[in-house]
Amino acid sequence: MTDTTDRARSPLYKVALVEKTQSLEGSEKQGWHRYVLENGRSTIVGQRCGSLKDVTAYATQYTEELNARSTMARSTWSPRGRKPV
Repeated sequence: MTDTTDRARSPLYKVALVEKTQSLEGSEKQGWHRYVLENGRSTIVGQRCGSLKDVTAYATQYTEELNARSTMARSTWSPRGRKPV
């Protein structure tokens, strides 16, 4: 398969939103942000403590890693060899 075929099958994720949110219950840390990653079919929502700049950088790196995995020729869950008969 080519990269074009893989990308057509698995749309690339992008950072859709990073916004300030309330601290998580029981957390003493302040400065929580909520991030949303989307690819047209799926949505990933997460929360992270840090500045807006730091959380945006984290979300961007996360999307790059997800997209790199989705463009690989094989699934990480596929068997590596032939199945026993």
